[in-house]
Amino acid sequence: MELKNEYNALINSLRLLVLPFDEQKSCLPSFADVKDEVLNIFFEAFLRIPPIVEKGIIPYNAIASILRLNNEITLIELDESLKSLAAFIDSKEWNHIRKLADIALTELGEKNTPPDLEFISWIAGH
Repeated sequence: MELKNEYNALINSLRLLVLPFDEQKSCLPSFADVKDEVLNIFFEAFLRIPPIVEKGIIPYNAIASILRLNNEITLIELDESLKSLAAFIDSKEWNHIRKLADIALTELGEKNTPPDLEFISWIAGH
């Protein structure tokens, strides 16, 4: 598959997004802002999906799920009451996002296994 990196980035971003906060935190470097990194990894992968969609690698139902997930995240991010870390950790809205990510993985025919984030280049903040 010539677009293997884009597909793997998408799958692993979903695998990270679906995890409870404590597990997300354990997947990231200690200096990472968990919420920002989790969302950034998903958005970066989302921006890279047009070629894999064009090649027919992703089924239509999975495309719809990924678009729905992106839209829901965008709406939540516009709500000031849901921007906090506390809301991200355990609000019903963010838990719904985790369920949508799980649905997208299922529709892609992928298992909900620990994410492989080897494709990420971490830059420590100062």
